[in-house]
Amino acid sequence: AGSPPTANGQRIIHEERGELREAVACYQQIQKTVPNEPLWALRAATLCPNVFPNAEQIDKYRAQLLENLQRFSQRNLPVDLAKLPILGTGPPYDLQFHGRDDRPIKEAYAEIFRGWRPGEAPQVSGKRYRIGFVVTDPHEPIFLKCMRGVLNHLDANRFEPVVICSPAGAAMVRPVVNSDVVDVLAIPDRVDQAAERIRGGNFDLLYYWEVGSGTANYFLPFFRLARVQCTGWGLPVTSGIPQMDYFLSSDLVEPEDADSHYRERLVRASTLLTYQYRMSLPDRVKTREHFGFTPDRHVYACLQQTQKLHPDFDPILAEILRRDEAAVIVIPRDHHVMNTARLGSRFAAQMPDLAERILFVPQQAYFDYLGLVAAVDVLLDSPHFGGGLTTYDAFSLSQPIVTLPGEFRRGRFTAACYRKMGITQCVASDPEDYVRIALTLANEPDYRAAAVKEIREASPPLFEDLEAVGQYERIFEELIEKARAR
Repeated sequence: AGSPPTANGQRIIHEERGELREAVACYQQIQKTVPNEPLWALRAATLCPNVFPNAEQIDKYRAQLLENLQRFSQRNLPVDLAKLPILGTGPPYDLQFHGRDDRPIKEAYAEIFRGWRPGEAPQVSGKRYRIGFVVTDPHEPIFLKCMRGVLNHLDANRFEPVVICSPAGAAMVRPVVNSDVVDVLAIPDRVDQAAERIRGGNFDLLYYWEVGSGTANYFLPFFRLARVQCTGWGLPVTSGIPQMDYFLSSDLVEPEDADSHYRERLVRASTLLTYQYRMSLPDRVKTREHFGFTPDRHVYACLQQTQKLHPDFDPILAEILRRDEAAVIVIPRDHHVMNTARLGSRFAAQMPDLAERILFVPQQAYFDYLGLVAAVDVLLDSPHFGGGLTTYDAFSLSQPIVTLPGEFRRGRFTAACYRKMGITQCVASDPEDYVRIALTLANEPDYRAAAVKEIREASPPLFEDLEAVGQYERIFEELIEKARAR
C-alpha cells in the first residue's frame, strides 16, 4: 500500500483539490518541524481558491491577501535559493482570473524581496543581438504553439535567438525550430544554478514567456540576467517585479489606460505579437452526435478552463438558458474533479431551475476538441479572461465567438482578433448585448451562416503574420540599443 504521504505531500494534495483549510493545517505542521522557513508561512498566507462562490468573496480574499503581503514586506524574509524549488513560492497564479487590477498585489508581493540583490547584468556588445526566450517546465508546448513561427522567422543576420528551457523541454524544442536560426540552452532545476547558466549566456535581452506560473520563472527576473528583461502574453498580467523592464503587447488588445495596469513599461505593437498556423480538422472527426448533442438542441459552449468562469458570467449563462428553451451550455470538466464539483454547486445555487442544462464534458484529445469546436452552434468567450489559443482554434475553423471585451488585456484578446479582421457583429457592448448575439447565432441559421462566411473571408491576416515577426525585431533592436546607450 506504500507509506502515507508526508505533511508536505498532503499539503500538495489538498492544494490541488482546493482544500485550503486543510492545506494551511499542513503548513502549520511543517513549520513546527522546520521553524526557520518563513517562506512556508508566506505560501500558507497566500493560498487562493480555484472557484469562488461569488464576486464578493473574490474582493474579500484579495483585500485580506494584500493585508497579508504588506505584513510580510516588513519582515525582510531570507531567501534560500537552493530550497526555492521545494518551497514553490510565488504570487497566487489564479489572481489573473479575478477580473481585477493585479498590479497592487503583484507589486506588494515583489516588495517582500526588495532587499535581495543577487547580481548584475552582463555587458554585451556583439554585432548580432542575442535574445534569450526563457520558458520553464512544463510550459514548453504552449510556448512553441505560440512562438515557434516567430522564432523560425527572425532575421539570422541580425539576431541570435536562444530558447532557454529544461532538458526535457529542450528535447521538445529542437525538432520544431530551425537549428540554423535558433539555438537551445538547457538549464537545471535549481533557481540559482539556472540563473548562473543564463548569465553565462551573455544575452542582450531576455524575453520571459511566463512570470509567475512557477517558482523558477517568477524568481529568475530578480537576478537581472540581462540589461533588458521583458515579458508578454504568456501570462498576460504585470509581473510586479522591479527588475522586469518591459511588457510587450498590442494596440489592438490594450485599452487606452493600460499603462497604469503594468509595473513594466508597456510597449504597444500595431499587430498581435504572434505567428499562428491555421489548424484544420482531420479527415475523420467526431460528429455532433458523438458528443451527445441531439438535433433539437442549441449547443452553446464555453471551452475555457474552470478558473476563467467568473461569477459575473453566471447571470449571462442563466439568461441564455432562460430565453432559449432548446439551449444547453457545454463546459469542459476540470483536471481536478473537486473544481468541477464546486463550479457545478455554484451554478445550482445561482440558477437552480436551469443548472441541469449546463453539461460538463470530458477533456478531449486535441483533434477531438477541434471536432467539438466545429460541432457546437455558438462559442462563448468568458468575460474578464477570455480565449487566446482557443480563439485561434475557433477562427481557424471559421467559428464565430461571442465576446464582451473586459477592462484588462486578458479579457480583450478575442475582440482584438475581430478588430484585426474588421468584424464587429459578435463583439458585445454589455451583458444584454452578449446574450442577444448568442441567441441570434443559435436561432437564426442565415445570420450564423453569414458570420461564418465573414470570418472565413476575413481571417487570413490572423495567421502566419510576418508583420508580427518584423515588429518583434524592431522592438528588440530598439530596447537593446537604448540599453547600450546608457
